[in-house]
Amino acid sequence: MACDSAYNHTGGWQFQGGPKILKLEKEVAEAVFGVKKAIIGGAGDASVLGQAWEWFTNPVEKAPRLKNSNEFVALTNEGIFTSFNLVNWIRVDQPYYAIGSGMNFAAGALEAGKSAYKAVEVAMKFDSSTNFKIYEYKL
Repeated sequence: MACDSAYNHTGGWQFQGGPKILKLEKEVAEAVFGVKKAIIGGAGDASVLGQAWEWFTNPVEKAPRLKNSNEFVALTNEGIFTSFNLVNWIRVDQPYYAIGSGMNFAAGALEAGKSAYKAVEVAMKFDSSTNFKIYEYKL
């Protein structure tokens, strides 16, 4: 799984932040997904991503109620899943998936056989909201 590090402020300013991917601890992956390994990626409102990452580090309580301004993708040892609310996860029954503003460009690159890292590079060329450093995580 790969991501850029661009965040857009509500005032229009774009800034570089940390990765939009979180590798779950084994206990959390088992508790949330019933799997041994999981990586979560997120796109959308940065404050909502922060809430999600905070919950994933200690999911004792119910998942936070999130605005529908975000999408999440989970890469697990059992497959790919997507969600808009951290509660209802839909299985993606294809070999790859992309989220965020550059998702169409990234999906095209993935379809052409490029790696996740290269797919983000392609999205950076064509989507002005995909920018800065690329992070890549392997399951």
